[in-house]
Amino acid sequence: MKQFVITRLPLLVFLVAYVIFSVVTFKSYGITWDEPRDYGRGDDFIEYSLGRSDIDISSQNRYQGYLLYNSSYMAFNSFVTKYLFQAEDFAYRHLVNLLFASLLFIVLYEILLLASGSAMLSILGPLFLFVTPSFTGHIPGNPKDIPFAILFLCGLYLIVVGSRIKNSSFRILLIGLVFGLAIAQRLLGVQLLVIYLLYSIYKTAVLHKKISVHDIFRAISDTSLVTVVALFLLLVTWPFLAANPLQHGKDILLASSHYPWTGTLLHFGVNYKASAIPWFYLPGGFAVQVPLYITLLLGGGFMIIKRILKYEIVQVLLVTIVLNIAIYLVIAPVVYDTIRHYLFMIPLFVIISVLSLYELVRALQTQVYRNRGSIQALFGATFIVAIMVSFGLTAAQFIKLHPYQYVYHNELVGYVQGASGQFETDYWLASYKEAAEWLQQYVTLSDPNKKVTVYVSGSPYSAIAYLNKERFTQVKSLEDADYLILTTRSRSPRATEDFEVVHNVGRGGAVFSEIYKRR
Repeated sequence: MKQFVITRLPLLVFLVAYVIFSVVTFKSYGITWDEPRDYGRGDDFIEYSLGRSDIDISSQNRYQGYLLYNSSYMAFNSFVTKYLFQAEDFAYRHLVNLLFASLLFIVLYEILLLASGSAMLSILGPLFLFVTPSFTGHIPGNPKDIPFAILFLCGLYLIVVGSRIKNSSFRILLIGLVFGLAIAQRLLGVQLLVIYLLYSIYKTAVLHKKISVHDIFRAISDTSLVTVVALFLLLVTWPFLAANPLQHGKDILLASSHYPWTGTLLHFGVNYKASAIPWFYLPGGFAVQVPLYITLLLGGGFMIIKRILKYEIVQVLLVTIVLNIAIYLVIAPVVYDTIRHYLFMIPLFVIISVLSLYELVRALQTQVYRNRGSIQALFGATFIVAIMVSFGLTAAQFIKLHPYQYVYHNELVGYVQGASGQFETDYWLASYKEAAEWLQQYVTLSDPNKKVTVYVSGSPYSAIAYLNKERFTQVKSLEDADYLILTTRSRSPRATEDFEVVHNVGRGGAVFSEIYKRR
């Protein structure tokens, strides 16, 4: 017990710091584009489960919301926010999201501790992930992709440690429930079943030095039982699926593979239709939004691939990465908002990068010991210094971009200032909170009793929620407005010459939203 506590002291310190960060900052994040609808589904699910709802969420309805999405996490967030925190404010929903993400940092630490046995090395995992603005910035206001990333990593962890659970019934139940929760959040979670089956066969082959038909049958049988548990959880938490599993299951798969999103996407300065994005859309997004120190470490890891392949978790992660590359290229799912739908890959990159750093340092120590003046030793030392510098620069960007860390772009494109006009930045419209609060103060100072009209592009609620409803009236056309709040996102309507800019919201030299006043 004492050793257990000692090896987790770094994690405990990190978690305390993270909780303090969450409590201090949770009120600074704005309502993102999809949040009202997402949490609304969670509220509906709770009411439906209690028999108090007149909305039939077991059939297809507006926005196809209950067809396309399972609302289990949204319901969890609603329950904690409303019944435990006794709050209706979106800020407390953000706090729930932030605190729930603690599980991700814990699992990340445990995976690295299992692989390396070093507490000091393992803490680099949570640190690297936290100082990845394009990931951490999504935690408060993205209740879809971040919970999936958390549950997906939990699933991968259980795949590796599952064989250590002696009680087979408990193991199947636990893994099945976690897999089911991941699939409920995003259908991409189905791949966990494939990875589990492949890993079971591989583990048996390594253990017995051979593989037999009996071993394959046992692996398939084990995976089938896990699938049954996962499916049971899906039926319990997805009324639409439970109403008609076969037909509605088919509807869900068809709707998910042909998601009805028809917007345009700004990528390397070119606007693409969502249905016609180039193959390099996702790789290009990772190249410019993943911190350079992680990218460098991934590259360094491939230079010493034999060293890092000795880690069982790395083998599983590489299979997972290859599988997702195949899904992206072959199935070609609708992807938008750059890397948002594939945020779950970033913790995988972090694990590989930390273990790569560990092995690179060990290799460097060997080179220095054998030949202190070697070119390899000098190159290795320079590489480690570059990693440290990049980490420091990324941390500085994290602070500078607050509370819009998710718009982060790395050094390759000149940070967010260079990315502006080349890529989508504040596509969630999180900056509307700051814009609305400024507008309210501006109008109040000019005339405390004046009533005005305001037009908001994109997601009006993201701004209207922060305006005094007795003094500000939302209108649906620019012609009827005294003020405009517009996003700089590529497909937003542009103000006419009847308006002038009075304020803008941005960070790091990039503008995210603008406030216009009628001349």
